[in-house]
Amino acid sequence: MISKELLGARAEEINNIIYEYIPHENDYISEAVEYSVRAGGKRIRPLLMQESYRMFAQGRPESSVLHAFMAAIEIGRASWRER
Repeated sequence: MISKELLGARAEEINNIIYEYIPHENDYISEAVEYSVRAGGKRIRPLLMQESYRMFAQGRPESSVLHAFMAAIEIGRASWRER
């Protein structure tokens, strides 16, 4: 079982990855996306994606493609949650 400390560290790592992909334009959509994503959460979806990758990657480093998908799944989820 994963400890609360490890889960917290992984969530922080995932938050940093996601924040890199938030659009930083001065429009209402970008502001809404940033607000929704920064509201926080457990980040279970990207965590599962990251752990699945690590399980099957056979020691290969994580790629920007993985990080982009992790961000996309959370940005999409955050956007739908607000509706």
